[in-house]
Amino acid sequence: MTNESRVAMKASNIANSSVVATIPVGQKPVGVAVDVHDHVFVTNSGATTVSVINAVTNKVSATLNVGLYPESVATDPQFGVYVANGGNFTVSALDRFHALVATIVVGSPPGHPTPVRLRVGVDHLMSRAYVANRGLGRVSIIKISSDPPRSHPRLHGPPGAPRCGG
Repeated sequence: MTNESRVAMKASNIANSSVVATIPVGQKPVGVAVDVHDHVFVTNSGATTVSVINAVTNKVSATLNVGLYPESVATDPQFGVYVANGGNFTVSALDRFHALVATIVVGSPPGHPTPVRLRVGVDHLMSRAYVANRGLGRVSIIKISSDPPRSHPRLHGPPGAPRCGG
């Protein structure tokens, strides 16, 4: 949840339905994702940054530089963090230690004013990031690992039961 006027991230306690912390982040926070290592990533579309929050302490532990108008963020437990930057039609790839390792161009429509809304999602099992580009009306697929995906066994039920997964 973001609050542009307060430029803060709020941590909520769903069981009690109350805000448990208000955490100042960068300008115009818009996207949020959580990884398995107790980090919360917040894209700051009014800056070229992502704020990293330690979910245990509810404090910003780092501010990372990414592309222009970061809008969306997704995490992968093995390969890192992916940030969709609508201002320059790129995806910033950060490793598990939050270092920028690549900037991937996902295309820009000729004559299209920036920023364009980009959204990113990650499929860990297929080692892919999917980037929706509203300006172009398409989805770009980024291979996030050179390792082929592991094959997963089909699930079988009791004898005579229909098979799952084909």
